[in-house]
Amino acid sequence: MEEEAKKLYEETDLALMGRFGGPVMELATYLRGFEGWLMDLILYPDFTKEMLNRIADIQIALDEAGIRAAGKYLSIFKLSGEDLGTQTSTLFSYQVWQDLIYPILARRWKAARKALDKYGGSHVKLMLHSDGAFRPFIQDIIDAGVDVLDPIQRVCPGMELEGLKRDFGSQLAFHGSVDTQYYLPRGSVEEVEQETRNCIGALGKDGGLILGPSHFIQPDVPPENAAAMYRTALEYGRY
Repeated sequence: MEEEAKKLYEETDLALMGRFGGPVMELATYLRGFEGWLMDLILYPDFTKEMLNRIADIQIALDEAGIRAAGKYLSIFKLSGEDLGTQTSTLFSYQVWQDLIYPILARRWKAARKALDKYGGSHVKLMLHSDGAFRPFIQDIIDAGVDVLDPIQRVCPGMELEGLKRDFGSQLAFHGSVDTQYYLPRGSVEEVEQETRNCIGALGKDGGLILGPSHFIQPDVPPENAAAMYRTALEYGRY
C-alpha cells in the first residue's frame, strides 16, 4: 500500500483518499442484529459501551497501521462510515448520542488525527460518512475534528443545503449532495443539470464543495444522467 500510494502521489495529479479501519456502530449491528443493537442502547448501556469501545480499539489500530504506511501521501482520510440518521430523523436521541455513542466515536476520530500528525499527514483532512437526517449531531462532529461531511442527503429534514452552508460552511467542507433518490435515477437530463447547478450554487459558494452524488451512482441511474452531472460540474464547478 505504501508503494502504491507513493507512486500515485508522485506520478499523477490525483487527490488520494485513504480508509483503513472499518465502522464501529455497523460492526455492532452485525454482532447483535439491528433491532437488538438499538434495544441494547437503552436496555444494556454498560454492555453496549464496552462492546463499542472494544470495536473502536480494533479500528483505531487498523487506522494507525494504514496511516503509518500511506498517510503522508493522502489529501483526505475517510473515517469509516457511521450512519447516524434515517430518512426522517436521527437514528437515536441526542441524549443517547451524548452519553454513549459520541464519546467513543470522537475518541476514534481524534486518534486518527493524532496518527496523521505523527506520521507526516498533518495536511490531511478528515472526512466522515453518514447518510440521513443527522443535523443535531453536526456541531459535535466538527468539535471532534472532522473537516468534511459526506454525502449530504439533502432531501432529509434539517439537511437543506442553504442551511448547512449558512450554519456550518465556515467550519466544514461538503462532499456529495446531488440527489440519488429522484433526480439521478428518474429525472430528465435537464433536471439533473439543474439539480447539479443548484448544489454548486448552495454549497460551493466561496469554496467548500466536492461535488458528487448523495451516494454511489446506483444501477438504476441512466448513463446520460450520470454524464449530465459530470458535464455540469465541469462547466459550472469553478470558483
